[in-house]
Amino acid sequence: MPVPPIPDVAEIIARGDFNRFINVVEDQLLEVKSAAYDLAQPEGRFELAKDVAALATTQGGYLIIGLGTSPNLAADEDVIDRLTLVPNADFNSATYRGVISNHVYPAIEGLQIDWFAGAHAPDGIGVIFIPPQNEDRKPFIISKVVEDRRYLKEIFVGYAERVGGDNAPLTPKYLQELLRKGRDTTSRRLSRIEELLDARLANQPLQPVAEPLALDAAPQEIGDNRLTNRIDSMFVDVPQFTPYYVLASSPFPPTRIVQFRRDGHADSVRQLLRDAGQLRHAGFDLTIGALPEEGPDNSLEAFQGERKHLRLYQDGTLLFGAAADDTFLGRERNAEAFLNRPRLSPIALVEVHASYVTFLRDLLPRFENRPAECRFRLSLRNPINARGNRILLTRQPRRGEFVEDLHAFQLEQDPADAELAATADEIHEHPMRVAYRLVERFYGLFDLGRDLIPFVRDVDGHPQIDIAAIRQA
Repeated sequence: MPVPPIPDVAEIIARGDFNRFINVVEDQLLEVKSAAYDLAQPEGRFELAKDVAALATTQGGYLIIGLGTSPNLAADEDVIDRLTLVPNADFNSATYRGVISNHVYPAIEGLQIDWFAGAHAPDGIGVIFIPPQNEDRKPFIISKVVEDRRYLKEIFVGYAERVGGDNAPLTPKYLQELLRKGRDTTSRRLSRIEELLDARLANQPLQPVAEPLALDAAPQEIGDNRLTNRIDSMFVDVPQFTPYYVLASSPFPPTRIVQFRRDGHADSVRQLLRDAGQLRHAGFDLTIGALPEEGPDNSLEAFQGERKHLRLYQDGTLLFGAAADDTFLGRERNAEAFLNRPRLSPIALVEVHASYVTFLRDLLPRFENRPAECRFRLSLRNPINARGNRILLTRQPRRGEFVEDLHAFQLEQDPADAELAATADEIHEHPMRVAYRLVERFYGLFDLGRDLIPFVRDVDGHPQIDIAAIRQA
């Protein structure tokens, strides 16, 4: 039996009538697993990332946990032949989302993850739905590769595509061709034009060209390499064993900030930078409290000792660097305690992202042309301190709890990077929704789900950071 159309799959899931999956064949749009992924192990996280990236790189589709298959050797296909339903406790959708966010690049748009109970059983199925992705965002790369039960260094990546009912790794030759030619629609369009020209010229003599054609100059885009170099520059003076975090964003399409260096006005960019993103008195925010000075590449930047570093370029690139130790983002209040147990503070992490998006919202009216979106990059480096201890993240303790009793999650990778895109309308109208999504990405660096993020409230079905709760903390 062929795979049901996507709407039919959604209907089967919603009704809980999972017996209708029996005799359905796995295909490009449907991958099933008989048991939950072992997300406590690197191999399990890698397998999840591989399966999700393969679906995203092709046409999208469903990854369903709780259905078993058997091979049909004659037809070279796998057929669903039994239900292997899983308890809700074995499928934590927030944890799955965190692993996918941290292991698949770029971020998958419209990703849906949920558990659905059976109509006549207490257990159910875990469902991951990947909508069709924009061709210009493909291929989706597995950013962590596992060998001998350990992650390889970040310079290694994995890549898989869904071929029929399998997730097939690409051959080295094909992957090399993809990297050389590019998979974006512009590259493919140019290749087709080149083929047509070759065919045409094969039948006609070449005609001399009097002068080369001139192309209209276009605004310079803040490319990945340029943004990466700017982020790297924020780490230049950071001591080797000091954990440090940089949050960056750039507008797209390219634009610029008008009256960037106008002085002597209360609403100047310099004044805005001095009090950037302040949410409460003496909070964990971007506020430096001093007017910025000239920085590299005609930027404006300000420092607060080694704790905070804020830099703004006229093209709208905004960089914020923060010491992830006892002086700012760390939970411990002295250097000795942090060296022994380097835990980060959940309230500091949540508030600093809320402050960043608040300041970015205040910057939007300064752009000459309002961008369609802002693209964020998160980078956490130097996770091992001078005593060889890796930085940790725990959930925010509840009233009456001792932080020492909470389980701490360790950061395994170095550097740890993530990305996110948000529209300018989102940033302007719902800044705390965007801030929540950034915190979700940060927690994903530790393979933590969003259920552990503190100071969150739901507004119209959308989670967002609760500023009022932070102010009362």
